[in-house]
Amino acid sequence: MKDMRMKKNTLLLGIFVLLAFLVSAALYLFNPMAMVIDKNSPVAASVDFAHQDVLDDTVPNASFESVTVSGVTLHAGNYRLETNQEISRGNHMLAIDVCYDMLDASDWLPRNTSFVDARGLEVSPQYLSVIEIRYPPQLVDGKTQQLVTDGNRDRYQDAVPGQEIGQRCDTLRAVLPEGFDTSSFIITIDSIARNPSESDVCGPLDGGDSEYLKKIQSALDEQKTGIKIKHKWEKGEGGGPCGLEIIQKPDEMSESEAREIIHDEEMFTDLFGVRGPWVFKGSVK
Repeated sequence: MKDMRMKKNTLLLGIFVLLAFLVSAALYLFNPMAMVIDKNSPVAASVDFAHQDVLDDTVPNASFESVTVSGVTLHAGNYRLETNQEISRGNHMLAIDVCYDMLDASDWLPRNTSFVDARGLEVSPQYLSVIEIRYPPQLVDGKTQQLVTDGNRDRYQDAVPGQEIGQRCDTLRAVLPEGFDTSSFIITIDSIARNPSESDVCGPLDGGDSEYLKKIQSALDEQKTGIKIKHKWEKGEGGGPCGLEIIQKPDEMSESEAREIIHDEEMFTDLFGVRGPWVFKGSVK
């Protein structure tokens, strides 16, 4: 029975973290497909938005508002209303473009984002699509270059002297509830965080623990949870999901309680993110 419970833990955790990785990869492979998101994190679904030529200038341009919190700068602008018959059934969507510092080459995404109008009506963006990712500079053939991609095309450009970090620009879209007043609204992005990569989730190819697992295990130990985890592959014909296996927990703790602790949003943000909030004022008339 114990082995069956451990297998169940492995499968559920493996599917969860693998899902996060696959969603992250979808951003690069299917632009301008938009990733469906919830208020806290991405989920595995995408919607095809028709390409809209709203970006005639470099993004972010001088019209964008900039806010710096915790040493990280976010830019927001190009506020507009859009419609998509497939997902909004003719109702308006509020679309905003956001750009934010990338502290490393990981897949950084906004989390806990909300749009609130002057009367307090709140909506969270449900869709995210990539505009452009400018990775941190690196040496290419002896020159400091920056890889730039829109998800379909990659190119290198000379990095600005002294530049150390990259920048990512996305479009966030929210289907507006009835009565939402777009003449005055507040955009709040509570945090940004990086999604786990495949090597984070599955562990190094040569075995051992990834830094991702080590950080989670260290936090679990500091909180005295009694939970121990390790990398695990579910091997089968054609391969199988990989993830984090619960190998130890207190007897009085249920499996679901242990999973909730490992997947805690606050812990994830502390370990792999930067907290804001970044707050912007917007208007579309």
